Amino acid sequence: MRNLSESEPPSIYIMSPGFLDTPHDREEYRLPYSETPWGERFTAEYVCGRSLYERERGWEYSKTVWVNLRQPSN
Repeated sequence: MRNLSESEPPSIYIMSPGFLDTPHDREEYRLPYSETPWGERFTAEYVCGRSLYERERGWEYSKTVWVNLRQPSN
């Protein structure tokens, strides 16, 4: 895993709900966190993944933490 550096801060992407449910060629491995420091309104997952293009070239997986806002239950 790469070390964080002062010249490359972590990135934050904001996407609409369901965006990541679209079909894709990514190979992914997910590990959900049992708790988040932000309370019950959020879920978090550690996700490693790579596309078919990246896999064919033997590239490493991207490593990210995904934080999701839970939809309110009615």
